[in-house]
Amino acid sequence: MTGPIYSLRILGSSMLVLNSASEARDLIEGKSSLYAPRPPPKMVELAGMDRGVLFESNPVRMRKSRKLLHMVLQPRELRLFDPTLVEKNSRFLHNLLQNPHKFLEHIRKLPAGVTLALSHGYEVQEEDDPYVAMADVTVQNFAKASDPAAFLVHWLPILAKLPTFLPGMQFKRLALSWRQQYTALAERGHEHVESNIVRKVWPSLTSLALASELKDERDIIMFTATQVYTGEQLYWSVLPDVADAERQPRGSRYSEFSDLRHLSAKNPVYSRQSTATLSSFFLMMMKHPDVQRRAQQEIDQVIGDERLPVYGDRPQLPYVESLLKELLRCCPPIPAVTRAPAQDDVHKGYYIPKGTVVVVNFWAMLHDKTRYDEPDQFRPDRWLSRDADVNTDPFEVIFGFGRRTCPGRHLAESLLFTAIATTLAAFDIAVPRDEQGNLVEPTGEYSDGGIMLVYYHAC
Repeated sequence: MTGPIYSLRILGSSMLVLNSASEARDLIEGKSSLYAPRPPPKMVELAGMDRGVLFESNPVRMRKSRKLLHMVLQPRELRLFDPTLVEKNSRFLHNLLQNPHKFLEHIRKLPAGVTLALSHGYEVQEEDDPYVAMADVTVQNFAKASDPAAFLVHWLPILAKLPTFLPGMQFKRLALSWRQQYTALAERGHEHVESNIVRKVWPSLTSLALASELKDERDIIMFTATQVYTGEQLYWSVLPDVADAERQPRGSRYSEFSDLRHLSAKNPVYSRQSTATLSSFFLMMMKHPDVQRRAQQEIDQVIGDERLPVYGDRPQLPYVESLLKELLRCCPPIPAVTRAPAQDDVHKGYYIPKGTVVVVNFWAMLHDKTRYDEPDQFRPDRWLSRDADVNTDPFEVIFGFGRRTCPGRHLAESLLFTAIATTLAAFDIAVPRDEQGNLVEPTGEYSDGGIMLVYYHAC
């Protein structure tokens, strides 16, 4: 089905698909209070993993959570963490220099270090971090809880009302154990900050919250901070099964997934959208060396070779800016998100029942042939010759609409621009060769799932 907006029914459930940014803006921003809810999967709710800004349904708690996030994620407040971003990015470049073949691992460590420092002032150990290991258990539990095929209660929510002692109610006991584990993770992070406040080790969302008017909202602070780094989805949940991967020949695309999936088990924030975008960046630079050279020439002309670019150079680097914009348009890290109206609605003649799954299709919006010439082509120069409006500019689309717009937009832009500009200034990214000297071209394939990630490739 095509068109800017259409509806369908699947297994008796209503669904409305928005393929147009203007339609999404009219509906979700025009009726923001009505379309703010993001209902969690039933097992996620039973496991208490809806606590935090991601699935929060209570409007009062949601406002408080977003107020906490604004303490660190607004442009002015984010500048407090510039030293953290610079230090983590420098480590990223150093790791690329020392072990370039592990570039995907280095990519995933960059947002991990930044977000954990920002949420809790926590310095991640290089290997086998015990706090991150504990967080991984939550990550795995969340992945299982959100799998629609894993539990019948997703489709028959009334089962959650039955007594736990009845046969077939094991899922309720499992959800309780997951709730306890998630709570323990949030409490441990919170206690880490409380124990270090006197020493003033490093500012963070949690430490700033504890000094604010919301200092007594312990529950909200704990789970809001926790979801800063656990993110919306988990990288390993979109990869092929480990057992399937390990049955593949060594060196195949799927065998590498076994390594990456075990790697991601060490750090749950590998899944973040910044990771997906940076992996796409390396892929696109290999596939489009002319784009890479042009961006490097701009950096050389504007910055020179005496220093690396910084985020403050962004206005003076229009082609690098265009490259990032086209990266988000051509390779959106999140193809779609969902909403659900809190009550029945009528929009442009469409009757939208309460609880309808509203799919906000970012991929379709950013590949709309009526708005972009050759939308499937990677062409950063398209942004040098046109004025983007709110319905075509990827920055105004990919971070969402209405009250659920991504609160981490400014952090993501700062991290992505800095990482891309400094990588281009310091390195050439090229297609590797095998032992016989033949070029090993990347397939350019992406994973399925809520976050799109490039299949493993060498660089």
